[in-house]
Amino acid sequence: MACMVVYVEAMRTRYVMVVLGALSVGWVAAADSQCMYAHQFYGANALSCQDGTQMKCIEGRWQATGSQCADEAGDPTGKENQPGVVQPPIDSD
Repeated sequence: MACMVVYVEAMRTRYVMVVLGALSVGWVAAADSQCMYAHQFYGANALSCQDGTQMKCIEGRWQATGSQCADEAGDPTGKENQPGVVQPPIDSD
């Protein structure tokens, strides 16, 4: 009977080791699919504007999408003529 208990414990330990191994492989694979830009991590398929070019995180590497973008946030007042060009205020004296 003691042999059976030892066998069951050994099988349970193997099972736990296999599950932990599989989880760690999945975690490493997920970490490899992330990209980094400006000290920030981005997940798979994330978009980022880098030097005026839109980039997409694909399998852990930035790849250009072929689109242009503005590196800086737009005008919060919503008075832009063109991206990055703000209309001067009109005095209504």
